[in-house]
Amino acid sequence: MKKCTKCKLPKPLSDYYKRGKDKGERPECKKCSISYRTSKRKESLDGYWRVYKLPNEDYVGITSDLKPRMNSHKSLGKNVDDFKILAKYKRVEWAIIHEAIYHLLGYSGCHLIPNKVGRVNITQQEIDKQLYERTDTT
Repeated sequence: MKKCTKCKLPKPLSDYYKRGKDKGERPECKKCSISYRTSKRKESLDGYWRVYKLPNEDYVGITSDLKPRMNSHKSLGKNVDDFKILAKYKRVEWAIIHEAIYHLLGYSGCHLIPNKVGRVNITQQEIDKQLYERTDTT
């Protein structure tokens, strides 16, 4: 039995995550750890979807939470040192369209399954306007 540093309840060692090899258990129980991580993640979200590029990997993707996404890429062996934010959008549909254009240009990273993502209800006029605003330099 071990006392959790967050909820102060004694719990069996199986209710704690391991720290690492031969380092014992974390001070907070699994339930408190998950609750803490969930609240921190919600704090980090600002409501924007980012289109990002990993230049060394020829990869373009979208995410609403950049830090864990970059950590995920890192854990898969991708080089994220020089990543660039290409754009940020309030609407995920715009981010999907922006990303799709890069995939049409040959960048990797598209893993969308239309039936799971749902329909994107945007008119051609809206797409043209958004793309013009992104490329207009005057």
